[in-house]
Amino acid sequence: NADPAAQHEKALPVSLYRFLHKAAVTEFDRAVAMNCIVAFFFAMRSCEYTKSSGDRRTKTLTIGDFRFFRNKRLVPHDDPNLHNADSVTIIFRKQKNDERDDSITQQRNLDPLMCPVKASAYTVHRLR
Repeated sequence: NADPAAQHEKALPVSLYRFLHKAAVTEFDRAVAMNCIVAFFFAMRSCEYTKSSGDRRTKTLTIGDFRFFRNKRLVPHDDPNLHNADSVTIIFRKQKNDERDDSITQQRNLDPLMCPVKASAYTVHRLR
């Protein structure tokens, strides 16, 4: 295993993510803020959503790893109401601990910003 050992750290406070989004000036800034929100909800390691140098076992996510559901039915990525899905599932293809195809699901909530479905939908639409 070429990945460094895990170092457990406390999560950043939600206020930081709200600040990142509020301070965003460019579309790139907003994209970074939304990616950070997705990473927060799914407790991602940075190498799961950004490119890392060196040889890594963990695979970076692609938009194909995101699945949205409404009424227990898969919602296609080109759906204009993707952000209104009931839930989002991310499939982590290959992780540091050798787990493969591990899926994690988060439900939509009523927060206008700190919602895993809305943040994921924004990211998928931006990358399409």
